[in-house]
Amino acid sequence: LNVQRGKAVICVEVKGATGPKPDFFLTPNEFRAAQDQKGWLAVVMTGIFGEEPEWYELSAADVVAAAVPTQYRVTG
Repeated sequence: LNVQRGKAVICVEVKGATGPKPDFFLTPNEFRAAQDQKGWLAVVMTGIFGEEPEWYELSAADVVAAAVPTQYRVTG
């Protein structure tokens, strides 16, 4: 999702989490965008099925630093 505010364009990745923490998965393309795109931002809604969901904004630097690989592709 691209959002424009004045001349600045922000690329927003919107994610949802059922639990109270902003834990979510990124595709390889989303991770690359966080690394490469200026103005990239993750917005995460937590507790999405609860009565009081919360909103988190995570910078690209924070997302890249906290990302942990969870899958590997093996080709033969």
